[in-house]
Amino acid sequence: MSVLCVIWATLSIIASVFACSGFYLPYWIQGRLLGKADAYFSSFRRCNYPRLRAPNAAPEIVYECARYSSFWDIPSAWWQASTVTIGVGVALAVITTLTLLAAASSFLPHILRMTRPTRALGSLQLLAGKCSVSWSAHLLLGSVALLLLCFGLSFCAARHKPSHPHPLRI
Repeated sequence: MSVLCVIWATLSIIASVFACSGFYLPYWIQGRLLGKADAYFSSFRRCNYPRLRAPNAAPEIVYECARYSSFWDIPSAWWQASTVTIGVGVALAVITTLTLLAAASSFLPHILRMTRPTRALGSLQLLAGKCSVSWSAHLLLGSVALLLLCFGLSFCAARHKPSHPHPLRI
């Protein structure tokens, strides 16, 4: 197996871990809540959020991280759409990486000699993600950058013809 293939597989794993972490962690956007606590949220999770006990009562701050009770409790249709879109992108990145690793363990050199499957895997990595603001968002952006690099490496790997190993002599 060529060094290029190992680099591609390794970067694919790193990109998938970044994408999963960035999607799951609630640190996309950071703000200050009622001047008392840092608040964080992502498309489907939040930390340190306000809660009303009664209709006319002052809001209290809940100091914990939690998911919304249901998909429909996500406050905006745009955030709901981002949850689905980024979730699908992360799933594509993970599935592509698992496919690449499965192929690497058994028949990657044979596949890499075939240009279309290699470029198809790289193209799936290109389609796998976009995101926005704060440190877990940086993980998502990092995963997108790595997936773009993997996309380019897939084309280089498709052009690289591995040398045929000599049979073992016993």
